[in-house]
Order: sequence, then C-alpha cells, then structure tokens
Amino acid sequence: MKQFTFLMPVLAAALLMLSCTKEGPEGPQGTTGTPGPAGPQGPQGTTGAPGPAGTANVIYSNWLSFQQLQRDTIVDATNFKVNHLPAPDLTQNIIDRGVILVYWRYLTTVFQLPYTSDAGTGTGPDKTSTISYIPNPNVIYITRYTHDNTASIGFGSIQFRYVLIPGGTAAGRNAGETEKRVILNDKIYTESQLKALSFREISVLLQMPE
Repeated sequence: MKQFTFLMPVLAAALLMLSCTKEGPEGPQGTTGTPGPAGPQGPQGTTGAPGPAGTANVIYSNWLSFQQLQRDTIVDATNFKVNHLPAPDLTQNIIDRGVILVYWRYLTTVFQLPYTSDAGTGTGPDKTSTISYIPNPNVIYITRYTHDNTASIGFGSIQFRYVLIPGGTAAGRNAGETEKRVILNDKIYTESQLKALSFREISVLLQMPE
C-alpha cells in the first residue's frame, strides 16, 4: 500500500509534463502590418569626367586614285591643276578642330602633303611644283602649283590617302592658341607634332595598315 501511494505522485507529474509539451493546432495567419515610411533619398553621385579620345574615332581612307580628269583653276591670280577625293566623313568640325593628314604615293614611296619637288616636264623656266590640298566638308581638293605659275605640270599616275583625326573634348584649339591639338592613346598631340611624323610612324601610332 505504501508503494502504490509513492507511485501516484510520480505518475501524476509525468502526465502533467506530457500535457504541457503537446503542441496544439496552428492558428490563422495574422494580417500584414502597414509598411513603414520610406527613408530619405541619398545624395546623387558625381558624374565622372569623360575619358580621353583614343584611336577608335580616327578615320582613314584606302589608297585612292582620281575618278575624274584633272582641271585647271585660278585662285587669287594663281594657276593650279586641281582634282578631288571624296571624303564623306569629313565635317566642318574636323576641319575647324581636328587634324587632317594627306599623303601621296608614287610606286612604293610615300610623301606627306604639301610636297614640293622639281619633278615634271614643261616649257617654263622653273618646273618646281608643289602638291597640296584644300579640305572642304565631304571632299578634299588636291592642287598642284607650278612655281612659274604656268600650271603646266599635272598629277600623273599617283595615289592619295587621307587621315581624319577629330579634336578631342579636352583638346582642340585653346583660347588664344592657333595650333590645333588632338588626343590619341591618352596623349595630347599638336598638329605640328603629328605632321612631323613619318607615314610609318603615323601608321603605327594609329594602328593603320600601310
């Protein structure tokens, strides 16, 4: 009888523990609370400076032959032989702010314009002549001036090639300056610096096939 009396409290405690740990069914989901107010907008970041122009915007032609006959013209009482090359990408902005390089090739020899020589034949006493160019939007006029002003020397079988280098955002002409500047491969070049380079050096600098 004493043993039964001792087991009763133990059994009651075990039943109480079981009843306390038993989990009831899940209740219904509560309603979603009202969203809180949006926080203040952070300050706007600064715009980075434009990167310098590389060589991707440089325009160059193939070696070109004239597609029309040469002509005679007179400019300021000076007699010229003249012909022209189409340059559809040549804009007034490039003429004003960029650099234009023109080369001519005879056989495998390349010269930069303007070019003066004593080549040619004629009846005048002085057969020295200068081949040069005049850029205009969409066209480059090639001229040849015979120094005795007879315009007796033409162009012959020669080819021409032009290179158009637009002026960069941070280049062009500065106030009070007369020389144009462009940016190539993160470096600023003046027009005279580029014209002082050989055709081979220009080809390497611009990654241009010769």
